[in-house]
This record gives sequence, C-alpha cells and structure tokens, in this order.
Amino acid sequence: MKKVWIQNLWIVLLATCTLLVSCKKDKEVDADPVIGSWSLKAISNGQQSEDVTKIPCLSTSTLIVDASKMRMTLSAPNQDGSCQQESQEMGWVKTDGAYYWVDGSGSQQKADITFSDNNQTLQMRLTVNNQAAYFIFNK
Repeated sequence: MKKVWIQNLWIVLLATCTLLVSCKKDKEVDADPVIGSWSLKAISNGQQSEDVTKIPCLSTSTLIVDASKMRMTLSAPNQDGSCQQESQEMGWVKTDGAYYWVDGSGSQQKADITFSDNNQTLQMRLTVNNQAAYFIFNK
C-alpha cells in the first residue's frame, strides 16, 4: 500500500511540475519582448558603433522595462574618473505592433524600437543634440 501511495505522489508531483512549467511558458509568450532588464551593449550613430561593455561607467547603463514604464539609466565618466548617472522614466504602450512613449498628460509619440537575436537584443533610436543615436541593449 505504501508503495502505491508513493507512486501516486510522484505522479501528482510530476503533473504539478509540468503544469507550472507550461504555465510559465505561456506567460512568457504573452509578455511583450520589451519587458525586462537590459544592459547597454553599444552606441551607434547609424554608421559606426562603439562597444561599451568594457568602458567604465558606460558599461553599467541599463534599461529596465515593466508593463507600463521604461527607465533608462545612462552612466558616463566624469573628468575626475567618477561616474555621472542620469535616469529618464517614461510610460509606454504598444499599439498595432508599434511602440509609443506616453508622457504624463497621456500624449503619445512613436518610439523607434526594434529587436534582433530572437528578442535578446533591443535597439532604440533617440535624438541627441539633433542627431540620431542608436542605443543597443542586450537582455
């Protein structure tokens, strides 16, 4: 009798584990690929890219995205060698496959965000000093 009970327990545990794993996969499929923690990999002007993964300060820059907000934190070296950090937080929505920034008043502006490497690389185009800059992040 004890042997049957243990076998039944294993079957229940196996079924529970299978259910949990399959539910997790379903949630991951439903989650937007932009959601997550991203690390800055490179900055580009559209013709040249600079790998920043080994540059002090820049290598610690991040993009953290949840279901409604993006927070980009950029770090840059000061002349004294210390790091200066600046963060920008903005709401976002996805409509008809396109991403939009949402400000405090609810106004939307199209965001230029693309993915590659099976959604593990995110490229975001921003305007810096009237010039396009591409920030490339890895998950």
